[in-house]
Amino acid sequence: MQKNKTNEVLNRILSLIDSNEIQAIFPADELASWRLMAAADIVQPQKATKGKGSKAQKAVNYLSIVKTVIGARSALPILNCIAVKSGIAQGTNLEQALTFPAPDGTVDGIYDIVGGKLLLNSGLALEDFPPTYGPCQWLADGNPVETLSATGFNGVELAEALTALFPMVSTDVTRYKLNGVYFSREAGSEVFTLVATDGRRLHYRTLQSSGTGEMKFILPSPAIKTLLKINPAEKVEFTLSAPMYPNEKGIMERGENQSVLIDLPEGGELVSKCIEGTFPNYRQVIPLRDGDKIHFSVDSQKWELVLKELLPIAKHCEQDTIRLDFHKAGSVTFKICPADSGIGITERVIEGASVDCWEAFESVKTLAENEPEVWEEKPSDTLTICFNLKFLSDIIKTQPDMVRLSDNLSPACFYRTADVDNRHGESILMSIRIR
Repeated sequence: MQKNKTNEVLNRILSLIDSNEIQAIFPADELASWRLMAAADIVQPQKATKGKGSKAQKAVNYLSIVKTVIGARSALPILNCIAVKSGIAQGTNLEQALTFPAPDGTVDGIYDIVGGKLLLNSGLALEDFPPTYGPCQWLADGNPVETLSATGFNGVELAEALTALFPMVSTDVTRYKLNGVYFSREAGSEVFTLVATDGRRLHYRTLQSSGTGEMKFILPSPAIKTLLKINPAEKVEFTLSAPMYPNEKGIMERGENQSVLIDLPEGGELVSKCIEGTFPNYRQVIPLRDGDKIHFSVDSQKWELVLKELLPIAKHCEQDTIRLDFHKAGSVTFKICPADSGIGITERVIEGASVDCWEAFESVKTLAENEPEVWEEKPSDTLTICFNLKFLSDIIKTQPDMVRLSDNLSPACFYRTADVDNRHGESILMSIRIR
C-alpha cells in the first residue's frame, strides 16, 4: 500500500516536471536530472523468486534486449521509449518491433528505460505509439494478406546457425539484398535452407521445421542481432505475412512489404520487415563436386590457432591476404608476405592432413631457341592459393574438416564430411588472384 502511494506521488511530480510551464522555465538537462531522481524507486521489476524461468526474470532480460531494437536516438521522441498496454511491453524502430510481458505492476503508458528500470514518461501519449503489435498487416494498404507458418525450429540449432551465418552477411548498403540472411523452403518440403553472403564468401545451412508450402524471405541483420541476443533455447515459430496484389492478368500474387513474426520464449514476439527483392541464385557459386581436383582434410582447431597467431602480424603489416601452399604429402603452409614493411615472410606449417584425391597442375614456361614462349600444364605436388585472412578465419570458426579445391583461381569449399543431412552446410570462399 505504501509503495502504491509513493508511486502515485512520484507520478504527480513527473507530470509536473513534464508540464509546459515548468519546461519553459528550466533547462532540459536539469529537468532530466529531476526526472531521474524522482523515478529512482518507481516501477521496479521484482526480483525472481521462482528460479531462472520466472516471468520477472524474463522481463528483465527482454528489457535489456529491447534497447538494441530501439537503437540510436530517433527524431521521433516516442520511438526512444517503449509502450506498455494491458501488461504487454513494446519497443520499435519502425523496421522491427519486440513485444514481451511487462514487469509486474506496470501500468499502461509510455516509458523510458533508465538504468535497467522503467521510467514513466507522462509527456507522451500511449495512443501516439505506432501499432507494431503483431504482423505488419497495416502495410498492405487494404489488400488481403497471405500468412505462411514455419513451426518447430529448434532454438539451439537456429541460434547456432545464425551465429555461423552472421559474419557472412554483407554490410554494403548498395547491395541491400545481401544485408540479411535468406530463409528458403520449397513447396512440399519441411527443410529450410539459410544462406548468407557478401559476394566474396558464402555460408549456408539447413534446418528442419514443421509446415509445408513455399516460404522465402530475407531477414535483415538487425533482426538477426536481436535473435542472437535472445538466444532462444525452446521451439521457435516463424509467420510470414505477405500482402497480395493483382498482377497484369488480375491474379493475386505476393507483393512487397512482407514481414515476419517470430514467436519467442516466455511470451516474447519479434516482428521485422523483410528485405525487399530477390536473393541471388547462390547455388551457381557452389563448386560442383565433379570439378574437384583436391580433397584436403582440415584440422579446424590447429587452423584456428595458426590464423589467430597470424592475424595481428598481418594487421601490423597492413596485409589482409594470406597465402596457403597445399602439399600432396599432407601438409599446408600458411604465409604472410608483407610488402615493403621491413618484416620478412612469416609462415606456419600444419602437417598430418589426409589427401583423398590430388590432381594439381602448375604452368611451366618452356623456352626454345628461335621459338615463341610456350606455357605447359604439368603435374605438381603443390597448389598455391590466396585468401582474405579474416574471411578464412570466419569460415574456420564453423568447424569444417575438409576442403574441396579445383585450382588457384576457383572458390574453395569447406564442409564437414559427417554432415549427411547438410545441417552444417558448406562455406564457399573466393580465392584472390596471385600477382
